[in-house]
Amino acid sequence: MDRKPSLAPASTATKDALHGVSLEEALSICGYGRYQRFIALVGGLCWLSCALQNSLSAYILPSIKCEMHVSSSMLGLFNAVFLAGGLSSSILWGVLIDSIGRRPVLVYGMALDSFLTIVSSFSQNFYLLLVARFLSGFIVGGPAAISPAFVGEFQPGHKRQQIICYIGFFWTVSWVILPGAAWLIIPMNIHLHWSGYSYSSWRFIMVLVSISSLISSILIYRYPESPRFLLAQGRAPETLDVLSEIWEVNTGRKAETYPVKSLDYVSNTSVIKEEPKSIWRPLKIMLTQWQSLLAMPVLPITLLGCFLFFSNMFGYYGLGLWLPELVNRFEAHYAVSNQTVRLCDLTSKIETAEKNNEDCVVPSTVFVQSLIIGSMGLVGNGLSGLLSSKFPRPVMPVILTSAAGASVLTLYFVQSSFQNLLVSTIFQFCIGTCNMVLNSLIVDMFPADISGIAICMCVMSGRLGAMLSNLVLGHLLDVSCVIPILLCAGVIILGAVFSAFIPKVPYSEKIKKQEKNVIKA
Repeated sequence: MDRKPSLAPASTATKDALHGVSLEEALSICGYGRYQRFIALVGGLCWLSCALQNSLSAYILPSIKCEMHVSSSMLGLFNAVFLAGGLSSSILWGVLIDSIGRRPVLVYGMALDSFLTIVSSFSQNFYLLLVARFLSGFIVGGPAAISPAFVGEFQPGHKRQQIICYIGFFWTVSWVILPGAAWLIIPMNIHLHWSGYSYSSWRFIMVLVSISSLISSILIYRYPESPRFLLAQGRAPETLDVLSEIWEVNTGRKAETYPVKSLDYVSNTSVIKEEPKSIWRPLKIMLTQWQSLLAMPVLPITLLGCFLFFSNMFGYYGLGLWLPELVNRFEAHYAVSNQTVRLCDLTSKIETAEKNNEDCVVPSTVFVQSLIIGSMGLVGNGLSGLLSSKFPRPVMPVILTSAAGASVLTLYFVQSSFQNLLVSTIFQFCIGTCNMVLNSLIVDMFPADISGIAICMCVMSGRLGAMLSNLVLGHLLDVSCVIPILLCAGVIILGAVFSAFIPKVPYSEKIKKQEKNVIKA
């Protein structure tokens, strides 16, 4: 790897000691080099682990349905409880992220998630499994919300959006790893029995996810706290230590040669004054941050961010988690009949097909097609990283969300497994890529001192959308298939309309422009 960083032009002119430097300029002086690449890799692996948890339900759903004999509405509930866990913990994680820091949330959250996932793999009762999935969603919600922001806060401004889009690659990899692992493991049809416990093939997928979470926790532990968080807390000396470390790794020079000697943070951040420790302090912090989010001039951005994530995840983790099950339904039908049938007509014919599958063997086609769908998502992430800096900020979300909504409407007309694969691939490509773009944009849409809780609030809205979508699909897919399809498409297309209002500049740049205008006036 290159040891020389890509320095911002404005930062290369001086070798003298610099004082009163903004954090963005200080990061630019550090340059983009080996340090940022490594932390992007580690943060990406952490986000991959979170993604494996979020996507897990989709690939064990057919096996659970067969082994535990549950209805479609219960499957919808199974998807929803994990999201409900993340939803219920969003405010808590938001407060912790902005009070104790990003790093502790990632380290201890991922370690606890690993332990809980292993334990839940032994659940023998569907309702116990529901409880375990809720708790898992509760724990992993914080790391899932903050991983991209944690990585982004180490990056120089001119690279931040691009790097976070590339990190989205790791999230989408989960849509390849899980079906690939399921394809290899689940058809083995392993059934271990001891002391009244049964441990079948699909449970090993959960063990795989737990190992990934543990490795992520260990790797994140080796890195320091985010410089943006440290500075927002008024811990300028520690911030300089982190920046000096980045400088040393990127340039190969000693940390003492880092030219920035003091940082300007008073005018750009609102540090909460230290108070005597009490049980009420976290509540006071939360109320202060919520007040900032729900007051002008931040309120419009808060509402916009929340709805964009609601719309996106209504489709991404609503309909997206049902795609393998839709493939399974087509395969089950055409295994016993050559009669052409639309997706919405499958529900009246599927019970007969399932009765012929007494051994609970999920067709390998389900995993192969899921693998293809996930692989195309990787292409989308690559393109988002390359193109994110080429267009104005709102352009990609508008185009991708519009295409995703149109593909959902097309699902009503598909009549074969291949047509379903084609439409599902387009949908997953567009909605997944847009999710990554939104995650890259939201990092700098809010003031630094409330960015953690702002991100958690937006992600909380997204989880609410995903949970509602799963409940709607679970209860209506077998009753009136047209309604959930139209509802899903409508919500996504409305998201495309509101994407046009995404700010064209980051919040910090907006404030600087306002300050310059005041000075000129």
